[in-house]
Amino acid sequence: VYNDEHLTLEAIKAAQKVGYDVTTLELPVTIGEDFSGLLDKRPGVFAFIGSNSDYDLHHPKYDPDEHILEKAPDYFITLIQQLLANAEE
Repeated sequence: VYNDEHLTLEAIKAAQKVGYDVTTLELPVTIGEDFSGLLDKRPGVFAFIGSNSDYDLHHPKYDPDEHILEKAPDYFITLIQQLLANAEE
């Protein structure tokens, strides 16, 4: 997955606006992800919201902190509003 630079900056700005702590990964993560096929057709950004679990997603002891998701709708709405505002400029 190769994130679009402009959309990545917009995603970071939106995440910070709604109160997420933003961390940029220095190294690629080795996961299987079909999203890269979509990015061949359109610019985009793949971002992790996180889970605050001591274990990875498919581990039997995976125990996500579901409160992290409470801001997710606001994050997506904020990001969309930013992108629409930029398109109007």
